[in-house]
Amino acid sequence: MTALLADVWLVSGVVVFGADGIFTEEWMGYPGMMDPGGQGYQAGAVDLLRTTAWWSASAAILGRCWTTTVVQLTVLPLSAQWIASLDTYYT
Repeated sequence: MTALLADVWLVSGVVVFGADGIFTEEWMGYPGMMDPGGQGYQAGAVDLLRTTAWWSASAAILGRCWTTTVVQLTVLPLSAQWIASLDTYYT
């Protein structure tokens, strides 16, 4: 359960920090002015989520925590795919 909450917190942080000047999805409201330094944010966020998934799943496997392994290998890669699909000023 803790791993799932940490994953939700991480994905929420990516969305919140990207909502101001990077992501331009309709459901996010007014996206603000374009962030000139944010061009690599989406790719970096996707890479962060995928890397976190593999490292945390590896640690869970070493600790023989199978449920945590499954959570890490499902929630974070799917979240990375979702973040990659969001519209930005740069796509």
